[in-house]
Amino acid sequence: MPTGSSVDVRRAHLRVLPVLALALARLAVSASALPTTQSTGAHVAAVRAPLAWQVVGAGPVSAAGVLCTQIRVAPDGELRLAYQDLTSPAHRLALRRFDGVTWSPLSTAGAGSVGTAWYNRMAFLPDGALIVATRDYGLAGRIGVRRCDGPGAPWTPLGAASPSPSDAHYTDVATLPGGRVAVAYQDRSTVPADRATVALWTGGSWGTISGPGLSQGVSAYTSLDVAPDGTLLAAFTDSQVAGRAVVLAWSESTGGWEPRGQPGFTPDIPNNLVLRVAPDGTPYVAYYVWNTRIIVRRFDGAGWPAVGLEVDGADVPAVETEGWRQWLAFEIDATGRPVLAYQARNRGGRAVVKRFESAIGAWETLGEPGFTPGAADYLSLALAADGTPYVAFRDGPTGRALVYGWR
Repeated sequence: MPTGSSVDVRRAHLRVLPVLALALARLAVSASALPTTQSTGAHVAAVRAPLAWQVVGAGPVSAAGVLCTQIRVAPDGELRLAYQDLTSPAHRLALRRFDGVTWSPLSTAGAGSVGTAWYNRMAFLPDGALIVATRDYGLAGRIGVRRCDGPGAPWTPLGAASPSPSDAHYTDVATLPGGRVAVAYQDRSTVPADRATVALWTGGSWGTISGPGLSQGVSAYTSLDVAPDGTLLAAFTDSQVAGRAVVLAWSESTGGWEPRGQPGFTPDIPNNLVLRVAPDGTPYVAYYVWNTRIIVRRFDGAGWPAVGLEVDGADVPAVETEGWRQWLAFEIDATGRPVLAYQARNRGGRAVVKRFESAIGAWETLGEPGFTPGAADYLSLALAADGTPYVAFRDGPTGRALVYGWR
């Protein structure tokens, strides 16, 4: 039998091998990217600064305090930043655009909502028009859906009335083929109250998909995404299955919703649930277990196994300020790699960004963990077409909006 010392050595080797494999893979990629000479094909040394988290723009995007920051990349590659502007009347929604040099207003300041704007989810139509969905206090807490066709264009409401007849929490928005827009929200008008509802804009009016009250019980964290084939998926937690997660796909041929896996498939109770669909059509969910861990799962056709181990590792994850008004920042890049940003309580609420590397089956930290100046509240993540991650957040020390890019 092996001695205790040989077992320890073997375990140490097992810990080192994944790290060594990733280092060798990076070395191969770096070498192949170097330019070669025509005569010999030999690699020529190229000087390139290592990637690092850098402020996008000259500094804070907002002039003063903000809440509910959300960032997205427009079809033309420009960044769009939405936030509740504490300097505008009634704390209405402000939108900024980054043209590669400076941040500037997308349209009339504060015109993205009627009143105080929460959640501030964004999606784009194929023509580049921006759609925002908020819980709008100017609409008595109903969901407000507005459209801006581009820089300098006015904001217009999508429809004469709100899609929700009463209060709407956990708003989300997604665009479907044919210029259609779907919104999801916790619907106060249902019986029992606060079930999940999904409504669809078809160009002239709003209508619910399969009626109001998609969940069986009280819902939270309603999240939408669209698969590459145009299928709309919805995720939420449902009190009818002990507050665990449910993922459904809308079948346009039948008009109904079909579960992806068993409803209530998570062994724990998710907070801040977010749904994303990979380029190959695989649905993923990420969620936060209160002050304990962050888990990412993928649907394999039957169940929802975890993607690697806990994302946070030795960190103590946190969702600060108003956990119920913000999600985890979770996206999937064009190569199918999940990317997740979170706050680490043990790092003063500062941001950590990790990406799953399937070659080693582990989550890898991008840059320095806790790279933000202070707590990164309302943390949001967007990926450029080339995979460059950008994070936006309310800076704890100043209360202003900041955007960082890994470049």
